[in-house]
Amino acid sequence: MMRAKLTPDHSDFGNRCGLSPILCALGLALFTACAPALSPLPTLIPTFTPRPTDTPRPTPLPATPTPLIPTPSGSEPVSTPTPLIAPPPSSTPFVPLAPLAFLPDGEFEMGSAPGADPFADKLERPAHRVRLSAFWIETLEVSNARYALCVAEGACTPPQSEASRTRSDYYLGYADYPVVNVTHAQAQQFCAWTGGRLPTEAEWEYAARFNDGRRYPWGNSNPDFALANYGHEDGDTEPIYFHPEGATALGLINMAGNVWEWVADWYSEEYYAASPKQNPTGPAESLERVARGGAFATDAVFIRTTNRYARDPNKGYTNVGFRCVVISPPSGSQLLPTLTPSPTP
Repeated sequence: MMRAKLTPDHSDFGNRCGLSPILCALGLALFTACAPALSPLPTLIPTFTPRPTDTPRPTPLPATPTPLIPTPSGSEPVSTPTPLIAPPPSSTPFVPLAPLAFLPDGEFEMGSAPGADPFADKLERPAHRVRLSAFWIETLEVSNARYALCVAEGACTPPQSEASRTRSDYYLGYADYPVVNVTHAQAQQFCAWTGGRLPTEAEWEYAARFNDGRRYPWGNSNPDFALANYGHEDGDTEPIYFHPEGATALGLINMAGNVWEWVADWYSEEYYAASPKQNPTGPAESLERVARGGAFATDAVFIRTTNRYARDPNKGYTNVGFRCVVISPPSGSQLLPTLTPSPTP
């Protein structure tokens, strides 16, 4: 429901104030200037249910985030800022990908088995065995800074809005935060520019839980605010490198919380029952695309590795971002050491 804007009614102010016309006009100006104007509150779905926790939130965000717009030392910000899109000088070639983690060819159980997770719903069933070919996936969500590079080269279009939920200058002023307000097609364009693509839903879940069936990216222990950015009804995004304590077995950060992440698949409630066993890519068509991982204002139930969510692919959202996968890393890519983690209790 939209909240009504509070606008003073002063149609007969002069008749009722009992003052001279000059004093009455001054009173009207002061009253109008001080009247509050409330903006409509955004609607976030799923809704937030507060949960008590003994774990404090992580260190507060920096008061001055890394800007995308340069300001000369000792001068006022320019009236028309230009995004800082050039990568810093380096002896190595610039690669528009975050550090990559390797997911070997392997098999895992996708979805929730009966009795395995009390929070699972029918959209996560039936659990089924899936085998995937090897791939590499970004360990970090795509940031505003990296997305701006693609825009500068003409391979991407700007986000649908420069604002986040609470920050009007988000896209231009918060370089190391996840890009939001991009449609599914815009996310696909960026990944294509890097030489990759969006992960399939199966690849995303395999990367989040690997082969030990973990309920959360970090394992089966209950979530808290040190592990992920979630459950903050009045919150917003955090830097893409926050919460390394909640990383996956292979080192991926923020696979739970911060922003939902677009994946390649169309969404279907019944797809799991008909999913192929080898490299599933989702239904041929639908009305919505799948998003995974939960976001800053969602409850803990939505940051589980098996949770599924559907979004309109033609819209950008303040709580939806993405990361990319590649089959063959480009020259110069930062590659994490290949790990084979043991099952987490």
